[in-house]
Amino acid sequence: MLEETSRLPSWAKKGFQKHGFTPDGDQYEAVLELDRLLPSLSKKKRKWVFGKDDIDIHGCYLYGPVGRGKTFIMDLFCEAVTVPKRRVHFHEFMIEVHDFLHAHRQSKRGSKGADRALLDFAQQIGKDSRLLCFDEFHVTNIADAMLLSRLFTALFEANILIVMTSNWPPNRLYEGGLQRARFLPFIDLIKDKMIAAQVAGHTDYRKLSLGEFPKFFNLKDKSTKKKMDDLFEALTGGAEPQAEEVTVKGRKLVVEKTAKGIARFGFSDLFEKPLGAEDYLVLSHHYNVFFIENIPPLDDERRNETKRFMSFIDVLYDQKRALILSAGTNLESLYNGKEYEFEFERTLSRLYEMQTETYLKDLHDIV
Repeated sequence: MLEETSRLPSWAKKGFQKHGFTPDGDQYEAVLELDRLLPSLSKKKRKWVFGKDDIDIHGCYLYGPVGRGKTFIMDLFCEAVTVPKRRVHFHEFMIEVHDFLHAHRQSKRGSKGADRALLDFAQQIGKDSRLLCFDEFHVTNIADAMLLSRLFTALFEANILIVMTSNWPPNRLYEGGLQRARFLPFIDLIKDKMIAAQVAGHTDYRKLSLGEFPKFFNLKDKSTKKKMDDLFEALTGGAEPQAEEVTVKGRKLVVEKTAKGIARFGFSDLFEKPLGAEDYLVLSHHYNVFFIENIPPLDDERRNETKRFMSFIDVLYDQKRALILSAGTNLESLYNGKEYEFEFERTLSRLYEMQTETYLKDLHDIV
C-alpha cells in the first residue's frame, strides 16, 4: 500500500480521500494511465498526446480480478471529465446496438449493410458523448462477438474515447467461444488502440466486505428476501443486475441476475434442469459469488436435484467460490433422505466451511 495520496492527480486524490481509501500500487498506476488521457478530451482530434509523441490511442482497458477497485477508479475518472460522457453497463449498451441494427434493417437504409449501420450508430453516439465508460466488459454472446471489431472501429472513428473494466485480460476475452477466430481481430484492435492497465492488487476489497455478512438465511424469517436483496446490493455497490448468457459447448445457460462478478439464482434455475458438473464449472469461471435462493427440503423424492446440488457444492468448493443461501430449514436439516445420507455429510461439512472466515480469506481470484 502507498503511505499517502499526495502523488495522485488531483481528481483521483479527491476521490480517494472522500471515500477514505488509500490506493495500492496497481490502482495508482491505473490512475496515472487514465490521467494521461484527460488532456486529449479537450481537443478535436483523434490522436492522443503522450509526452513528445502523438500516438493513436483511444482509451483504457482496466482489467484484473474482481474487487480490486477497477470500477471505483473508472468512476472517479468519469466524474472528473467535463466533456459530454456516458457511463453504462456493457450489456445494456449492446442491447442498444442490436436494436439499432434491427431498426436499420427494417428501414430503407437496410440495403447499405451492417458496416454502414454501425458507422451511423457511432456517429449518433458521438453527437452526445465524447467519453464512454463501460463497466464489466466481457463477451459470452456470439452475436456480440462477431460485431465488436467493426463496432469499436466505428466508435474510434467517431472520435469517442472508451474506458472499460473487465475481469479478463484482452487475450482471454471470449475464450472457448464459438468461432473465436473471427473475434481475434477485436482483441488486436483493443491492444493496438487502447492502453491495457492491470489492476490486480493482492487485496480483494469485496471479500473483506463479504466476511462481515451472514451466508445462510432461513426462509421462515419473513425478512429473508429483503436481507438477501440488501446483501446483493451491498456487495455489488448498488449496480443494476443484468441478464447474461454463458455458453457451455454450444449450449446457452441464462443467468437472469448478475453484477460485479456476482450471480443470483433460484434453486430451480440450477438444480431442476438437466445440468451437470461441467455447467457448474463454467459458471464458476465467470462468477466468484453465488446467491442460491429458495432451497426446498431435499429428500429422496428430489434425488436428481439433490445430486446436482451436491455436485454444485463440490465445484464451488474446489474452485474457492463464495456461496450465500436461503432455505426453508436450518442448514443441518437441509437433507432428510436416505439414498444420499452418507454423501451429503461431505456436502454439509463443506457448506459449513464455506461460511468461515478462513475459507473466505483463501478464495481464489477470477483472472
